[in-house]
Amino acid sequence: MTHNIENVVDINLRNIATQIPRGRYYFRRHVVRYQKILKSLSGKGPLTILDIGVGYGFLAAAMKKAGHRVFALDFFYGEVAEEVCRQFAIPLLMLNMEVHELPFQDESFDVVVLGEVIEHFTSDPVGSLEKARRVLKEDGMLIVTTPNSLSAVNRIKRFLGQGDRLTYQSPVMVSGNSYLYGHHRLFCMDELQELLEKAGYQVCDRQIIFPGKVSPGGVRGLLGAVVVRLICLLVPKLKNILLVIARPI
Repeated sequence: MTHNIENVVDINLRNIATQIPRGRYYFRRHVVRYQKILKSLSGKGPLTILDIGVGYGFLAAAMKKAGHRVFALDFFYGEVAEEVCRQFAIPLLMLNMEVHELPFQDESFDVVVLGEVIEHFTSDPVGSLEKARRVLKEDGMLIVTTPNSLSAVNRIKRFLGQGDRLTYQSPVMVSGNSYLYGHHRLFCMDELQELLEKAGYQVCDRQIIFPGKVSPGGVRGLLGAVVVRLICLLVPKLKNILLVIARPI
């Protein structure tokens, strides 16, 4: 089973004109994360997978194309995710797992993916991780990715007096309730492992990775990207994204 998803995204974005620019940017920025996750599934299929935080649907489509049975879930989603999931016959649910129970039986999934989700939780990340553990099989695998709070980029932002973006002016409306969209809490690797252990998991693998390739804006952006890359080559723990694989205890 391949873990190259370039062709999958080209297929699904070709006819979705209204969101192609944003979708392609998001894909390029997260392609390394997608490939790492797909590589961790290689040789283990076919698996039943719950993709929580489906986003644009790129990873869910790639996992389905790799031969897995995939279910997708998100707090809210747009027309790109709907179209991608429709094309690949992936069930797509809208649900806030912080508020509601996951609508699946115990031990339903071989794998649960929480991709760039935990930083959006507003109240009880341990409780949400416990909900994910309930639907995992005894020998199942949880895959979590999230921005690294101690990355070089975040340290530079703090030095410049900048915080993480949280949108107050345009809250998201879901089922009549208003939610602030953005990163509510970032974690470092040790904090993420502590959360997982409190929720009843054993961490099996920890990685800190670069995001995918994006084109920085202007000369300043290019120079900044080069400086960050050099810093992270010298100090790998300052890379941008945490990736953790854990199993229920």
